[in-house]
Amino acid sequence: MTIVHFLSVEILKCNQEWIKINCPPRYLVADVREFLRQSVWDLMSDSPKNIRDTLLPELDGKSHYMIAGFSCKSLSAENNERSAYGNCVVDGTGSTGTCFLFTLHPSAIPTPTHPHM
Repeated sequence: MTIVHFLSVEILKCNQEWIKINCPPRYLVADVREFLRQSVWDLMSDSPKNIRDTLLPELDGKSHYMIAGFSCKSLSAENNERSAYGNCVVDGTGSTGTCFLFTLHPSAIPTPTHPHM
């Protein structure tokens, strides 16, 4: 069995470095919210990658497993505004809800309409 680590999303720089060294993916993106734009910044190649023309077609039909975790920042006890995010997972808001929504439904990411996104 061949395992290909295709994509990782990690916001913490120290974790990004660990991923690069220990289990390098084809693409590494810092924040899942980058997927709301036309392109993401790939930390492996240090260059932009178009989502719909490059990443999604390359992944389509080839992914057998997804291992995912998601940010708990919006719900964290350290977040003074956490009461505003009580339904963030259901609503897909805040860093927690956005990350969770993408993890479950990558196709739910809206197609950007703004030319600078």
